[in-house]
Amino acid sequence: MQPDSTAQHVRVYLSEGDTAEHQAAYLAILQLLRREHCAGATVTRGLMGFTRGRIVTATLADVATPLPVIIDWVDSAERVQHLLPRLSQLAPESLITVATVTVVHAPVRAVQEVPDDLRVRDIMTPADKVIAAPEDASVHDLVVWLLRQGRHALPVLGAERRVVGIVTNRDLVERAGLPLRLELLRALGDPDDPAVASQLAGLHGAGQTAAAIMAAPVVTVGPDLPVHQAAKLLLQRRLKRLPVVDPANHLLGIVSRFDILKAATGKGPPREAPAPVRPPPGPAPRQIGAVMNRYVPAVRPATPLPDVLDAVMATRLHRAVVVDDAGQPVGMVVDTDLMQRVTPAAHPGLVQRLMHQVLTPTGESRAAWQRLTGQQAADVMRPLAEILVVRDDAALPDVIDRSLARKLKLIVVVDQAGRVAGMADRADLLAALAAS
Repeated sequence: MQPDSTAQHVRVYLSEGDTAEHQAAYLAILQLLRREHCAGATVTRGLMGFTRGRIVTATLADVATPLPVIIDWVDSAERVQHLLPRLSQLAPESLITVATVTVVHAPVRAVQEVPDDLRVRDIMTPADKVIAAPEDASVHDLVVWLLRQGRHALPVLGAERRVVGIVTNRDLVERAGLPLRLELLRALGDPDDPAVASQLAGLHGAGQTAAAIMAAPVVTVGPDLPVHQAAKLLLQRRLKRLPVVDPANHLLGIVSRFDILKAATGKGPPREAPAPVRPPPGPAPRQIGAVMNRYVPAVRPATPLPDVLDAVMATRLHRAVVVDDAGQPVGMVVDTDLMQRVTPAAHPGLVQRLMHQVLTPTGESRAAWQRLTGQQAADVMRPLAEILVVRDDAALPDVIDRSLARKLKLIVVVDQAGRVAGMADRADLLAALAAS
C-alpha cells in the first residue's frame, strides 16, 4: 500500500466468547490473516456494548460477561475479496463491514536480504514432516503419496534412512511412464476417483520401484551450510529443493526455494498442501472464463519489492501479475527472479560484472543493471511478451493449443476492456477437460 492509493478497511464485530477452530474466534481470524501474509490487523477489546438489546459491560459485577471485540484490517481490494468468505466462515454470527479508504501514510519496508549467518537448519522443513519413500516402494504408491500430500517430489531412502536419490515429476513421466504430470492428475480429483485411477492403472505390475526411476546421485546440502550458498546451488542447478543430510547422508530435512523466500518475508507457518482442483459443477465449460481462478495476486509497476514478495507468495502459483492504472497486464513477477534479490551473496560477482558493463551505455547492459538494482515491481518483472494473455471468452481448446505451443503453464485472463479478470494454469484446464 502506497500513499494516495486506495485500500479496503475491514471491520469485524464479535464477542470474545465466540469460538472457531477450537479457539477464540478473534485469534483464529488473526492467525488466518497472518498466514495469508496480510498487511496487518488489530484486535480491540471493548469496555461496553450491546447487540440484540442486551448490554455487556466490564464492570466488576459482570466481570465474567464476554465483552465485545473488534478486528480492524486494512489491505488491498484483491486480498480482501479473496479472504472475506473465509472470514465469514470463522465468524458466522458477526457483523462484517468493508469500506474503501485512502492511504495517507504507510510504513516503508525493505526486502530483507537473507543474513549471511542464516543456516539451512534454520529454515528447512524437518525430516519428520518430509514425505520420503523407501527404495522398494512401487511407482504406483509413489504417485498416490505425492498426489495426496500435494507434493511434486520426494527423497528416496535406503538403509538407516540414508538419502540415495530423489523422485520428481519429471522422473515419473520420463522413466515410469506416468501419462500426466502430477499437477494435472491432481486436477482430476482423489487417487481413488475413477478418472485418476484409470490413469494410474498402467503403473500396477510394471515392476518398477523408486530405486529404478529415481535421480541419483542427488544433490544434497548439510544443515550448517549458509542459506545464500544453498540458494546458489538451487539457481545454478535449476532445482526447486535440496535434501538436507548429515555426514553419514541421513535425511535431516528439505530446503526449497519457498523456504528461502519465506525467510526473507519473516512471515507465515509451513505450507499447507494445496487443495486439489476439482472439475467445475454443471455443464461442461467452453470458455476459459468459466474455469479461471478469479483471485489474482496483482501489483502495480511502482509497488515496492517487499509487497511484491508478499503477493508472489500468496498463492500456490508463486507468481504475481503486474498491472497498470487501468488494471491491464504489463508484466509478471516470478519467485525465481525474487530469490536472486533476497540472496545477493549467492552471486557476488554479478554486481561487479554488471557495473563494468553498464559503463558501456548499451540498452541490454543498462536493463540488466536495472533488474539487479531496482526496488519496484517494474524493475524485476518479466515483459508482457513472455506471458500468455487471453480474453475470458476465449475457447478452451484454443487456449490449450496456445499454452502448449508457447510452452507456458500460466494463462492471464482479461475481460473485454483488457483488465485482468483471472488466472488459470494447466491444472485448471485439465479440470475443464475432465468435466467435458
